Amino acid sequence: MLLNLKKLSKSLRDKRGNNTLWNVSVKTNISRSTLSRIENGGMPDTLTYLKICKYLEVEPSCFYFKTEDSTEDSSKQYIFDLIKA
Repeated sequence: MLLNLKKLSKSLRDKRGNNTLWNVSVKTNISRSTLSRIENGGMPDTLTYLKICKYLEVEPSCFYFKTEDSTEDSSKQYIFDLIKA
């Protein structure tokens, strides 16, 4: 699966708004450094990704690229499809 990291990081920043990383960290049980890394376009591990989707109140597939959209781009990263396992 290809994950749209730009969309994920923007959604996370938008939802956080004026809240501190610390506040979101407490709500999500994700470290502040991990949240910051993801907001800056870093790749989350599967468990963290699921926690972020829960916090954002979206389905995990929301950030997947469709097959026809999967051209080479630095904003796309592979994520193992362990979510359905």
